[in-house]
Amino acid sequence: MNLTLKFITDIIRPWERLNQELINQNSIDRNISELLTIAEDLSIKLSHFPESAGQKSVRSNKNSIDFNTIVDIADATKHDKLGDVNRNNELSLSSMFEGQENKTFRFIRNKIIIRHNKYGQSDFLETFKKATNFIFTKLNLNLFWN
Repeated sequence: MNLTLKFITDIIRPWERLNQELINQNSIDRNISELLTIAEDLSIKLSHFPESAGQKSVRSNKNSIDFNTIVDIADATKHDKLGDVNRNNELSLSSMFEGQENKTFRFIRNKIIIRHNKYGQSDFLETFKKATNFIFTKLNLNLFWN
């Protein structure tokens, strides 16, 4: 199996589709949006990707806050509340607007926010991308993604 191709297909392309959906000027209702489900599915795929390379121990490596956050999202998705309350987290959606001088607003983008008990609040797309860079390094994948 070509791990680089699998990584592009399973991780990068779905992330790019999610990013594109978040840029669209759509009003988002968390109750009917599949965007959080996509983010959770991506977290599960990335957190278990090292197993595809026969390096399951990478998942328990505590050297990356970003990867740890993604692992915690994946585990919370599968198991709801986690035994270690420090690992519990929640994803939410918000829309970002910019106020204009003429008293109107300009849509910037939608955003998935991670609220993590231990690591605080962060942007899902940014955290996920940093976690992928950690995996690139740990698995010696020959990828550059900017």
